[in-house]
Amino acid sequence: MMTDARSLRETTGPASQGVLADEELDRIAAIAASVSGADAGVVALEANPGYALPGLYGLRESLTATREVTDEAPLTDAVVRTAAPQVVNDAEADEDLARRGWAQFWGFRSYAGVPVRDVHGHVVGALSIMSRAPGAFDDTTVARLTELAAVCSARVVAREILERLSTAERSATTVDRINRVLLTFSEGLGATATTQDVARVVTDLARAQLDVAYSAVVVQVDGRFDAVEGSHLPEDLPMEYSELQPSADHPGPHAVADGEARFYPSRADLVRDYPHLSGHTSANVDGEVYLPFRVDRNDDVPLHGWLWLGWADEHVTTPQTQRMKRAVTTYVARALERAELLAARAAVAYTLQSALLTKLPDVPGLELAARYIPASRGEQVGGDWYDAIHVHGATTLIIGDVVGHNIAAAAQMGNLRSMLRGFVADALEAPSRLLSRLDDANLRLSTRTMATAAVAQVIPPFVEGGPARVVWSSAGHLSPVVVGPDGDVRVLRGRSDLMLGVAPGATRADHEHVLEHGATMLLFTDGLVERRGRPMASSLTQLAEILADLAQAPLEHLVADMVTRMGAASERDDVAVLAVRLA
Repeated sequence: MMTDARSLRETTGPASQGVLADEELDRIAAIAASVSGADAGVVALEANPGYALPGLYGLRESLTATREVTDEAPLTDAVVRTAAPQVVNDAEADEDLARRGWAQFWGFRSYAGVPVRDVHGHVVGALSIMSRAPGAFDDTTVARLTELAAVCSARVVAREILERLSTAERSATTVDRINRVLLTFSEGLGATATTQDVARVVTDLARAQLDVAYSAVVVQVDGRFDAVEGSHLPEDLPMEYSELQPSADHPGPHAVADGEARFYPSRADLVRDYPHLSGHTSANVDGEVYLPFRVDRNDDVPLHGWLWLGWADEHVTTPQTQRMKRAVTTYVARALERAELLAARAAVAYTLQSALLTKLPDVPGLELAARYIPASRGEQVGGDWYDAIHVHGATTLIIGDVVGHNIAAAAQMGNLRSMLRGFVADALEAPSRLLSRLDDANLRLSTRTMATAAVAQVIPPFVEGGPARVVWSSAGHLSPVVVGPDGDVRVLRGRSDLMLGVAPGATRADHEHVLEHGATMLLFTDGLVERRGRPMASSLTQLAEILADLAQAPLEHLVADMVTRMGAASERDDVAVLAVRLA
């Protein structure tokens, strides 16, 4: 029996005609090599015998011409057989590969490959990179390659479906149409990050590309099936298509139970199979389909559901369009799986970050308030932090922003925060000295975390009701902003020095400011004022106007209202804010 991968090869003519090249897979192979610093990239798919190479970059001319190998691919064999990544950092040092002459045949010494899957999730080949130098690939390389393999698999699925369609029916119009639909869904769903994103994209594209009147992504949550987003359900009877029990005598739960899609060209066809639904279907829906899916999750409890599509008129499907709709459902399931993974990763990062955020100290004569606002897109959580420490007769305020927005950034933030807290507790030192010690430790310990930070020390007034002295220093961070009790707002003047993690021995300076009684000083990360397509100066002007308006507000209210009015909670970057008022 011909495998799915073999269907992607030419089926007529002698073998010397070669394997059909795929520009998209060639591009993926080139990207894989480029982002990994490799010399070559290959997309290899199972053939009989050996492998077809529809995507390649950097290989010798003879392989580029034939685009196929027979028995010279033991490492690709291992990826397919184990369904797991394979890395060899020196083929010449591997006894079996040396005996086979692998390095001589391919012209490279190091190799990394990850599985490529077909529409059913079966491993049908590998996305591989190779380098002439030994020891070229590590876990980071494999992670990047795995992300690209998901794109590669989507392309393989599209090729597989299109090739089967064109073999069954040589209709250029149909193939072109299906190709555009699949590509549009693949691109649209590839940009989603949450289940709500997936539902929104599906409903928008289903209406535009499939001419549906209504649609929904329905998933099982808390023991029943509900639409993720119900705005595209029929207006007259929306609950007949959502809020269903798994035991309901209904095509949706039945499709999930047996894994078989239901295609009903007309309402009469549906009622013939489910007589009790007569009168319980929307008058605005005639043809409809139920396409089940299953999404594996980290908690080992799969997410079940279906994609529902409804047409206002009769809708007859063909074997080709049924396969297309199943392929779209596969894209939906993969997008939901990615959204589940991103949500889990974001939860870990947010939990880690929240655990590291400081409980503000009680300091006589000072009011303190702070906020941390995660990004509107969950996977962006990670690198911002604030800290406040009262020790050695001074209150040290810290604000920082690690480069990156993920779990790694949250962990790196935790390292910097812990080191800086230790230095503050060790002795009363100038903020510039604290930042220098932090950067020195950061570089010496080989963490080389890149971040911006500002440290400000508030020295209490010597006369009750008098001003306090503020000494501050910045490592590439935004300067503090002060708002007086009269509403006068100003950005503190002072040079911002080199950010952390760039170069040892950076010169750092301290700056001073007299904080008057009733005045508020604000430290914040760039997520508060940085907006795509908007000058920073415009955002800072907006911030000044808001602070002037809130100058007399209680400090907690000032911080909360300012964050809301700046729109920080709707942005893609997280935000940390720390405020101090001399009471």
